[in-house]
Formats: sequence, structure tokens, C-alpha cells
Amino acid sequence: MKKSDFIPALAFGVLLGSLVTLSLRDPQRLPVSLIPSLVTALTTIVVGWWIHTAVRRRGELDRIPIDYISDLNRRIGDLISACSGTSGDERTVNFRRLGIEINGLREIARHTPRHGLARLEQALGLHYIDFKRHLTDDAVDKGVASRASSEIRMTALKIQWLLCKHVLDRTTDDDVFASE
Repeated sequence: MKKSDFIPALAFGVLLGSLVTLSLRDPQRLPVSLIPSLVTALTTIVVGWWIHTAVRRRGELDRIPIDYISDLNRRIGDLISACSGTSGDERTVNFRRLGIEINGLREIARHTPRHGLARLEQALGLHYIDFKRHLTDDAVDKGVASRASSEIRMTALKIQWLLCKHVLDRTTDDDVFASE
């Protein structure tokens, strides 16, 4: 949550609260005693709405990178299945698309200051090379390729978990995936 999201709500609440306090100290200024009560209630409602809107907006902004990373992992899983189930030129295209998606995830992980991501990012690249090698060599070994594909999926899920944890743990709205 961005710390400055609450500053306008706090300033508004302090201003209206002080106005109410001043009116209660000198009741002769306000002929009707109902007005301070209404102002206090209105202030509470407005500040509550303002805080609720700031929290909801922050939650919606947190979902953007989390949804993107989830979609990226889904596409990686789909392309792994496509690479295993095709042959020839179609397999080559699928490997190329899979490489692009994996490099995208690796690039995000590389630029995120989170412990453990560098090791997982390197492991993801190695698992992709193993998977591709075992499906494109002259002696195709589908069992080893299947294990390598499982490793790709597990490593991608671990990276997704750490990236989502990073997004939800941050305390400011600075660039979420920028290196420190």
C-alpha cells in the first residue's frame, strides 16, 4: 500500500474534525446542535469511503502483475504440451514460442530483487535446454524430456510464487520489478 494514499483522507478528516471541535467549544456560533453531529457522521463516512477506495485501488493494481505472471505460466505449460505432441516445423515454432515465454519470465525474475530468484531463473533456462535437447536429438528420449518438462513447470511455479510474494510484500509503488 502506498503510504501517500491516506494523506488526503487524513488531512480531510483533521480539517473537518477541527471544525466540529471548534463548533462544539463555542455552541453560540451554531444555533442548531444537530449540525456538529451530522458533520461528524459525514466526516466518518467520507473518510471511510476514501480509505476503502484507496485499499481497493491498491488491490486492483496488485492483481495486474500477478495475473500477467499467471497467464505467462499457463502459456508455458500449454507450449510444453504442444512441443511434446507435435513434430517437424510445427514443433520448431512451438519451441521458439516456448523459448520466448521462458525468456520473458527469466527477464522478470532477473530484474526483481528477491532472494532465490537468480538461482531459479538460471535453473529454468537449463531445464528448457534439457527439454529441447531431449526432444530434438536423433535419439529422442521422451521419458527424460517429460522429466525436464516437469522441472520447467515446477521451476516456473516457484518463480511465480516468489514474484507474487514480492508484489504483495512491497510497501511502496516504486517499480515493482526494478533492480535495487
